[in-house]
Order: sequence, then C-alpha cells, then structure tokens
Amino acid sequence: MNHLTAAAAEALSLTDTERIRFTMRDQWIGYTAATEALAELNRVANHPKVQRMPNRLLVSETNNGKTALVRRFMLMHLADNAPEREAAVIPVILVQAPPVPDERRFYTSLLDAAGMVHRSSHTSDELFYQVRTVLPKLSLKVLIIDEIHNIIVGNTKRHRAFLNTLKYLGNELMVPMVVVGTREAFDALQVDPQIANRFPPIELPRWMCDNELRTFLASFETTLPLHKVSGLSEPKTTTRLHSMSEGTVGELSVLLKEATIEAIRGGEERICDAVLDRLHWIPPSHRKKHALAVI
Repeated sequence: MNHLTAAAAEALSLTDTERIRFTMRDQWIGYTAATEALAELNRVANHPKVQRMPNRLLVSETNNGKTALVRRFMLMHLADNAPEREAAVIPVILVQAPPVPDERRFYTSLLDAAGMVHRSSHTSDELFYQVRTVLPKLSLKVLIIDEIHNIIVGNTKRHRAFLNTLKYLGNELMVPMVVVGTREAFDALQVDPQIANRFPPIELPRWMCDNELRTFLASFETTLPLHKVSGLSEPKTTTRLHSMSEGTVGELSVLLKEATIEAIRGGEERICDAVLDRLHWIPPSHRKKHALAVI
C-alpha cells in the first residue's frame, strides 16, 4: 500500500474494530508553524544561565494544537530517574495554571509535577521555599504553564499578584518559562508591561486553505488505515475539510478520524463526499446556536 506509512499499512490486516482503535490513537504530524515553534522552544531550553532567562508565550485559538505541541516537546526532553543522583533529572515540567490566580495552588501543582511530597497545611511561603529548594536539583530546563488565560479570572489585584509570582519565580530559579494559552492569555500578560516584555509570543495561526494545508492533509492521509486512496489534498476535498474544521488543527484531526471510522464502517475504505455527508458535521462556530435550537 504505497499511499500509507508502514504502521498504517500493517494495520490494514487488523479487524475493523482494531483498525478503528488504531485510528483513534494520538499521533504527531509536523507542519511549518509547529516545527518552527518547537525549534524556538528548543532554543529556549538550551539557553545558558543568565540573570534574565528567556521566556515565551505560546498562543493560539482553542483546539489549535497548543497542547499537542507541548506534549511533543516533552517527548523530546524525557525525564530520567537517575538513581546515581540526589534527585531525578526532569528537563521539562508541565503544570496547568490554577482555575483562579492562586499562588498556593500553583506551588502545589509544581511540587506534584516534580513528584515531591508536601503538606496540605503548608502556607504559600513554605511551599515556595520547597519549590525554590527542590526544582534546581532536577536539572530543569523549561517550566511550562498551560491554560495561563485562567489568571484573568477574579479581580485585578489577584491577577497582578499572580503575574508577580511568575516574575519572582523566574528570577529565583533562573529557568525559562513557557506559558501557554488562548488569545486571552496575551491580553492577561499586558496588564504588567514588564511581564509582557518577558514573554514574546509564538503564535500557532489557523490554517489557510492553501498548499501548506494540502501538504498536511497528504501527510495525514498516509497514517489512516484505509484500503483506498482518499485524495485529501485534492483542491475540492481540501476546501471542504477546511470549511468543516474552520482551519483549526485539533478540529481537523478529529474530523479526519471520525471520517476514517465512518469509511471503515460504511465499507467505502476512503474519505469521500458520501462519508463526510453522513457525519452531519457542525462547524465549531455553529455548535452553540445548534445546541440552543435543539433545546
């Protein structure tokens, strides 16, 4: 099967149920914006220790590949138990920003991610002391804080206090920070010009209906365990898939997997108009209106 990767071609011998399970797996397909973002994160990770370490804001719309990119970056910098050392080697730590700007919750998440025991009765100052003591022993290269737009929840005073926590933590640890969020995250950082200057943005834009998208679709098709060629990169099909997904990579990925499953169940063994019609796909921007109409 020349149109498939070795793994996808091998999966053709599986049962339909097994092929559907294979289709639903997580996978990484590189594209220009993501590759450039990964290269920038690696430059940050390999930066020598200086008084003011480089930070970045990874920003995009919801469901447009931020989390997948961060997970890919973490796979490039795996942890090592390192039994001969005092502590494990953890090059990258990923935590979520608390649902409200709360320093104590944030420090607790950091210690949990580092696998460190802490007491629930500890104050914020005690937890911070533990963070400052433990994290430098882990050979930490990058601290990633996802869902950073959560800090805009609550009053402005708490918002500013949390931003100051990030600035202070970065100064103390001398470790680059990458904060990840939606466009609201960019606005959240603008509250403090000093913070905003420390986090230049890396943007993952929506797809345009162009050659870049066609190349991505051609690569994606090679990973789908279907017996027939779908021709996803043909102009008509590309245009339709772009319209259905509204140009976000996460939406496009889910759409293609659902279409593949339908093509297996329906027997077409390729993604065609008939398969896409049967999905009754509702574009993301129309879902709220559709849900309200149903109610």
